Amino acid sequence: MVPTAGDALSVPSAEVVKSELELDYEDYFNPAWFNDETFVEEVFMYGEISIVLCGLSWDTVQSGLGYSRIGHTLWAAGHFLANFLYHHLGLIQGKRILEIGCGLGLTGLLAGKLVDNPGNVVLTDGDKNILDALQRNIDRNFPERTPVEAGPRSNSQRPACSVLVWGEDVEEFRKQYGQFDVIIGADVLYTEASLKSLVATFCLLLNSEANSIVLVAFQTQYGGQLRDTFLGIASERLIGEQLEWNSSEVKLLKSSGDDSVDLELWRLTWKR
Repeated sequence: MVPTAGDALSVPSAEVVKSELELDYEDYFNPAWFNDETFVEEVFMYGEISIVLCGLSWDTVQSGLGYSRIGHTLWAAGHFLANFLYHHLGLIQGKRILEIGCGLGLTGLLAGKLVDNPGNVVLTDGDKNILDALQRNIDRNFPERTPVEAGPRSNSQRPACSVLVWGEDVEEFRKQYGQFDVIIGADVLYTEASLKSLVATFCLLLNSEANSIVLVAFQTQYGGQLRDTFLGIASERLIGEQLEWNSSEVKLLKSSGDDSVDLELWRLTWKR
């Protein structure tokens, strides 16, 4: 059902469980591996709109050298979801937009270019070490626009970025940034332990309007294994519907191999 202001905080448990796959960043990240020369830059075109993305090449991540910084490259669902937004501008125009697990920020950056007020877009990731690369990409794509403190009534001429760990300090994040009409996430289904926190974060940050939506895109190879569990957890408050979207192009950051993968796109709305 659609929540009212009085019950907006009634959300599934946001217990955060650390899986065996989640290692301490400092334990395996060697800063000497990465410097400005390691990062690559590529232009992604959507009609006449260009997004310049700087990060690790897909080949670097696949080689194992960049595995500890998997958020510093572009995953297939990011370009897939960005293409969808480009062709469905009506879903985001005039709306407040939050991207979760944004990594380098391609989808959120495009949203900022598409809408009339880029300050209505907030890009977030749970890894604070990504923020420097993310801010670099914001600066690169909105170079002459003065940043203004983000908030529910921001008039900034560029998107904002922030750390957001699902299930942790989400209330504080909401106090600073408010709630959103559209929440987007690409390749955010990757561990079962994170799904309750992910859904709880959606429920706290999605505003109570009946037409508010969550858009989640993922590679079937990875997220498909968690799809049913994710939808089951979300079903207490949200209804999921798979959208038919057959993008003819999947592009990764400086990839030399075959980028073809199976992708899915789901829309979640409040139960009524």
